[in-house]
Amino acid sequence: MVGKNTEIWCLENEDLIEIDKRILEEDGRGVYSIWVEDECVYVGKGISVKSRILSHLSILKWLVLQIPVKDVPEHIQIMYEFFKENKKIKVKLEERVKYEYDNYYRDLHRLAFCEYKKIEDYQAVGWCLYQRPEGSYNENEYEEWIEKKAQIES
Repeated sequence: MVGKNTEIWCLENEDLIEIDKRILEEDGRGVYSIWVEDECVYVGKGISVKSRILSHLSILKWLVLQIPVKDVPEHIQIMYEFFKENKKIKVKLEERVKYEYDNYYRDLHRLAFCEYKKIEDYQAVGWCLYQRPEGSYNENEYEEWIEKKAQIES
């Protein structure tokens, strides 16, 4: 029932939260984006885009209501900061990714590819730059990368 409560909360805050009607009217598999001001801060994918969006917005709602939340994802923290400043958050459906039913694993990769392609497109214009691939952050690798980048730039 968290999803329904979150949906009601979003409607109560529709001046600050705008969800693409296609997400709410017809659930399904696909890729979505979250925007603050006119900048994309996050691109995600889901078998149920509506459920994924509502899970993000549930965490935002808890932050707004000052309910303690552990390990808040960076994009939700960004959304929260904008929400506190009364700036609009928009959630857009980027693309529906239908099952082709030729091979299950290929169908999984089609969804992942669509998400990664959209992230790359947005990163090329300077958006979503803090979004990492799933399961990819390695602190040691990051520190080595920073050192090598500094060497190259000097």
